[in-house]
Amino acid sequence: MGAPPDPTERQGVPPEQLFIERCWQFLKPGGRMAIVLPDSILSNPGLLFIRRWILKHCRVIASVDLPVETFLAFSGAGTQTSVLLLDRKSQEEIRLEEASGRQQDYEVFMSLCETMGYDRRGNDLWQRTPEGEIIEHEAVTSIITIKPGSTVYEPRREMKPLRDDDVAQVAPLFNEWWSTKVGRKPGA
Repeated sequence: MGAPPDPTERQGVPPEQLFIERCWQFLKPGGRMAIVLPDSILSNPGLLFIRRWILKHCRVIASVDLPVETFLAFSGAGTQTSVLLLDRKSQEEIRLEEASGRQQDYEVFMSLCETMGYDRRGNDLWQRTPEGEIIEHEAVTSIITIKPGSTVYEPRREMKPLRDDDVAQVAPLFNEWWSTKVGRKPGA
């Protein structure tokens, strides 16, 4: 009879780790990826090895916690997810960190989004005053009239409710943060 299995050794590799690693393989050193992951990968004590692998092979540029309603319409069930924006480390960076016994310090953009414009039932969510009144903003829409030989755009101003959507606010905040950190726009 053989020795009993070592409880500290993993018996298989979870598919989510294989997926993360495969996406990483497509990147060149310094290449970036955005990936949506279930929050269990980021918080489950049993999946610490996946987080360690990510931190060893990538720099986390941003972590955006999404509302549970994000994928509700697609899956029929709410799943807490996050978007990670990762930058692949070079083999030299990995080697230097391993030799020093510590990872390089850096800043990470983090955001917690509580709303995304609709609730679990698909009902629209609107920003409200402390008294409960819906907040409106002036919106400009165009009325397009097509006549033979010309198209006429007539702007129309009207008041529309302001959607309660934290997710839509993340990109401008990230762009502002990124430009102060590296002095350029994301992707530049």
